[in-house]
Amino acid sequence: MSRRLLAVVLLVLLGALLPTPSGAQASAGLVRNADVVVESTDGTELSVRLFWLDSADPDPHPLVITAHGWGGSKADRYSHAAELARAGYTVITYDARGFGASEGEVGLNGPDEVGDVSVLIDWALGLENDAAFDRVPPVATGSDGDPLIGMTGISYGGAIQLLAAAADPRIDAIVPEITWSDLGDALAPGSVVNRGWIDLLFFFGMMSSHGATSASPDTDGMDQRLSEWYLAAYQTGRLPDEAKAALAERSPLGILPNITAHTLLVQGYRDTLFVPDQAVTTYGALNGRTGSDTHLMLHNAGHGFSMTATERDRIRDVTLAFFAKHLKGDAVAENVPPVSYVAEGRWVSAETWPPVATDGTIAPITSDSATVVLQQSAAPSSHTQFAQFEEQADTGSQDTPLPTNVRLETGITGPVSWAGNPVVRLQVTPDVDDLTLFLSLVDSDGETSRVVQGQVVPLRIEDRAGETVDLEVALRGTAYTLPDGHRLLLRVATSDSAYLGGREAGTVTLALDEATLTLPTGAIGEDSWSAPVAVAQPPSKDAPGPAVVLVAFALLALSGVMRRLRK
Repeated sequence: MSRRLLAVVLLVLLGALLPTPSGAQASAGLVRNADVVVESTDGTELSVRLFWLDSADPDPHPLVITAHGWGGSKADRYSHAAELARAGYTVITYDARGFGASEGEVGLNGPDEVGDVSVLIDWALGLENDAAFDRVPPVATGSDGDPLIGMTGISYGGAIQLLAAAADPRIDAIVPEITWSDLGDALAPGSVVNRGWIDLLFFFGMMSSHGATSASPDTDGMDQRLSEWYLAAYQTGRLPDEAKAALAERSPLGILPNITAHTLLVQGYRDTLFVPDQAVTTYGALNGRTGSDTHLMLHNAGHGFSMTATERDRIRDVTLAFFAKHLKGDAVAENVPPVSYVAEGRWVSAETWPPVATDGTIAPITSDSATVVLQQSAAPSSHTQFAQFEEQADTGSQDTPLPTNVRLETGITGPVSWAGNPVVRLQVTPDVDDLTLFLSLVDSDGETSRVVQGQVVPLRIEDRAGETVDLEVALRGTAYTLPDGHRLLLRVATSDSAYLGGREAGTVTLALDEATLTLPTGAIGEDSWSAPVAVAQPPSKDAPGPAVVLVAFALLALSGVMRRLRK
């Protein structure tokens, strides 16, 4: 069986396994779906699956477009699309160009991908005049006559919502999940390349796009510049200027003022790719717009981590209520809180983020001596495991007798809770012109230690050899409770296995005389609003999860790569 035929068979099987409504759900109409090819403005063919409630005399329904993540396909969104269709929406799922069965080159949510969204909207609005779709509900319109359109999606499929909403004012409501505001800062926070994630993103994108599985290496695949930027980052330890400019173009940060769509942002504390502050930045820029609602939800997961059922259910309920308000005019969502976040194992609400307005707790950072000297090695680690999630002991060797990391006391012991961004202030004096530092909070019970939410903040200090530098570093925003009897430590290191570190060997002196940690402590909010929305329970047979699809594409890609290597 050829790889192309196998891919088609997989997609057909996925469609056959879609959940169908039963009982009370079926009385509202049967969820139908159809596969369609839609041609974009440049002739690129996009693979689309449309979901709708079948009716002989259909009433207008709002349109929702749902987008998949990096390296995925529309099949990843089938179950979500069917759920939205049962809730009364006509839903488009599609393969982003270069992925799945869509043609074209993967441009990392560039102008072509943004334009594709507008093409899909145009196509959906034209279905009312297409005899082949006479049982598909026409797209509902608001009091102003404009179509009612929403979008959902995760990660890569989250950013495209923000970018498309800035370009196409017809989009009324968006729900971007675990995505970026500033892509350059995500891939190289503090000007330090996030090696662990760019490895995964580059190779998975290469494997799942058309280039790796095509008989011709010149057929589609990822934009060749992505490979060039990836190699340059490894050679220099920095993103090239061309990459920074292109990543800025693909970042919502610069165009957030153009977004009028109501926005529900969902982000995870433990996400080390698109850290929670990425969504907080977007929230801060959009909040307060006249005539447009902005909401933020922060959960305890992220890329590489799964949400609990409670977190997943709440996000689903709030998403449906959010769309019900802004696409259907239902008052059921009037009381959706501006901010919902997970704290102490439950959802709580607040009027804004961070929820604590005071300075909270200011603690001195101390050690056995007033100064600490750390060694920086010129040879970055060659492995990409995420060692910040594991206990990392102070290290040294005969060649570098000084430690490369240290844990400093804060004097804070649990139980204590905080929400927001802790701030570290200390002085450093490097003897190299290219120094990287990595700061994180550590939860220690005396026997084991864990970096709080796995979050590490990198920063690069350049051209300051021999100078004393005053640092004020905001750590990642999170809500966290230090358990009873646990100690809170500050870890400072000159290298981290998930990042490309400095290229010069040398030392850095930490001065602790006036070093402090400001912890945004305060009362945890009230239990968050629970949407009184009737949500259909999923049937016993659901569509295969994203893992099934990703494994299938990985196998297809691997076979293509191995065949090309043998040539």
